[in-house]
Amino acid sequence: MRNINKHFNIRFSMKKQVMILFLLLLIVPMLYSYQETLGIVKQSEEVNLIQTCYGATSGNITRIVYPDKTFAINSPVVMTKNGDNFNYSFLNTSQLGQYLVYGICDSQVWQYDFEVTPNGKEKPSAWIIIFFSTIFVGIICFGIIHFLKCLSYVVEFKMDLIDTATMMFTYFAMWFFYYFSKEYFGNPLVEDFLELAISIGGITHVFLAIVGFLVSYILSTLKFKQKASVTY
Repeated sequence: MRNINKHFNIRFSMKKQVMILFLLLLIVPMLYSYQETLGIVKQSEEVNLIQTCYGATSGNITRIVYPDKTFAINSPVVMTKNGDNFNYSFLNTSQLGQYLVYGICDSQVWQYDFEVTPNGKEKPSAWIIIFFSTIFVGIICFGIIHFLKCLSYVVEFKMDLIDTATMMFTYFAMWFFYYFSKEYFGNPLVEDFLELAISIGGITHVFLAIVGFLVSYILSTLKFKQKASVTY
């Protein structure tokens, strides 16, 4: 009987220890958790550096480090207090990359980082870059080749509806690609080039295509009537 009680006590003690360990694993991270990152910010936009310090009477930004390891701030700057929250509005976000922020509330030292990207979103993965680059090159090449082909049709007044629709499709595909590039790719150089291509394409792939089709249609209609009258 004593052996049974002893065995039961050992098992109960082990279960108790496991439960205590499990509770510690849940509680300790909560006690020592702190904000490690502020997230992603769009380039050249204002970012609010916020820190919560319970019971603190004052808060200061002590240092902000640019992605190139130079200092944006290297001496204490007072933060605005709102209850237990302290805020500082930071404007110098022209550099791309990771910014490091250091501060203090009374005697509590804290730090976190934030990242600046062109569009305020995560950097695209390798497959997205390859995907967009492939589509980008394909649209540009197809647009140029088809434009040169249709230009000869315009000169000869042989522009038909299919050619016109294809040219306009290429133009709107450029718009579609520009939108997704701005949202997901976030490359200023590509966006500037696409804006230039769209501006030029409005003339070459829309205006010229419509004018070429209308002129070709009118002239072909007149020629058909002339042939019909001669035959008659």
